[in-house]
Amino acid sequence: MGVHLKGFLENNFDIPLHLFDLNIAEDKPYFLVSDAISKLLHKDFEILETTNQVQFTWRLIGSSLGAYTAARFASLFPSRVDKLVLLAPAFNLVEIWNSGTNDNLLSHWKEKGYQEFLGPKSRPFSVPFEFVEDLQKHPPFISVACEGTVIHGSEDQVIPLTSAQAFVESYAPHWKLRIVKDDHALMKQDTIRIIEKETVACFDLKEMEIT
Repeated sequence: MGVHLKGFLENNFDIPLHLFDLNIAEDKPYFLVSDAISKLLHKDFEILETTNQVQFTWRLIGSSLGAYTAARFASLFPSRVDKLVLLAPAFNLVEIWNSGTNDNLLSHWKEKGYQEFLGPKSRPFSVPFEFVEDLQKHPPFISVACEGTVIHGSEDQVIPLTSAQAFVESYAPHWKLRIVKDDHALMKQDTIRIIEKETVACFDLKEMEIT
């Protein structure tokens, strides 16, 4: 999705979209939220120093845990973030894993010290329990002062729609929640078009016809 939105924004609005690789390594497609926030802050300082744009602020787009991280960054550094578009944000993730439907996932994870997941191209990779311990240092839901939009699939089996609904209702009532008929990946063609339109609207980009 990131690559698609990068092309969409650059081709239609001449706006650069920075793609942040927050993962630990190519063969370890996961990240610790605390480390990811540090990377974003470092990039923020780097751009400020190289461009000398004193009034520069971020407009962030994130998906799943990346969406949660973007919201967390905005809550920690509210003056640095203008607006957010969150795609299937992974709010309340530890509690979701703790739920009865996940068959004691966290206890088994802690006991083994790692958990196997399927990554890109269905390649398995191991995530250490350190990931969970770091995530527990951050709140399950986040109050965000800036404006934003959440796009979440009604058929999401990874992060239930109720998490997005709870976030908007209790923590960001000034936000828009757009529900689409899709799963966690949000890769249906209709969904992609909706994401494009909602990003244009949220970021107040110049009016254009998207057919």
